[in-house]
Amino acid sequence: MPLGASAGPSESPGRAPAEVRDAVTQGRDRLGLQVQPLDSQTVGQTGVLSSQGVLVTVVELGRAAGLAGIRPGDVIRRVNRQTVGSVGDFERAMGAIIGGELVRLWIQRGHTSLLVVLEP
Repeated sequence: MPLGASAGPSESPGRAPAEVRDAVTQGRDRLGLQVQPLDSQTVGQTGVLSSQGVLVTVVELGRAAGLAGIRPGDVIRRVNRQTVGSVGDFERAMGAIIGGELVRLWIQRGHTSLLVVLEP
């Protein structure tokens, strides 16, 4: 099947599940970042201690996440007191944020834990 062609109602090979795409959209649109699931391979690469959370993969300079100092490789563990164990959790937490509300992200960067407050 050609690149970009539709495989029908089910997910096509090589495309991220809808949950992951929605979380990327929520984070990018509201904060200027993109995330992906944190798995055993990425846990080893980032130096974090557990696989709970989502991995920040892209940070847009000049947007809320970039201005707050969030970096690719950071792991988001909580959003506004909601534990983030998966991309779906991140999506739900971001979707619950009311316009203008501050966003509190509990982040792990290597062996350091940080609380970052953003104004989207």
